[in-house]
Amino acid sequence: MLVAGCSSLQPQAPRVVDAAASGTTVTLGKGDTLVVTLANDRGNDYRWVVDGPRDATLKGVGTLDRLPQQVAPGTVGHAGDSVYRFQAREAGHATLDLALRKLYDPAAAPAQTVHYDVNVVDRPGPVMAAWSGKP
Repeated sequence: MLVAGCSSLQPQAPRVVDAAASGTTVTLGKGDTLVVTLANDRGNDYRWVVDGPRDATLKGVGTLDRLPQQVAPGTVGHAGDSVYRFQAREAGHATLDLALRKLYDPAAAPAQTVHYDVNVVDRPGPVMAAWSGKP
């Protein structure tokens, strides 16, 4: 007997975090997108940068987006926010650290930092989903 069921192989809606979520654990499925929105209230002399080592678990997608001073309703983030996107590439654990640094003095202590622990899990395939009875 062959049992078919819904599969959750498709990536889910992006998971959005901000500075208030710093220090938390974020769980993503393989292929999911993590969106990090961070306010920059220090002016144009500062930029958020990814700080620390990177591994294959998370990969940056695209470039830093800076939201304009006026944003449309429903936009993720607020006017002037820096927006980073990462894709969960491999199952495993990664740490994601970002620092608000002076453009002209990157060696100086950051004005602010955020840290996220990221767990990436495999999604069950269609046969496993049907077998377990879970969509």
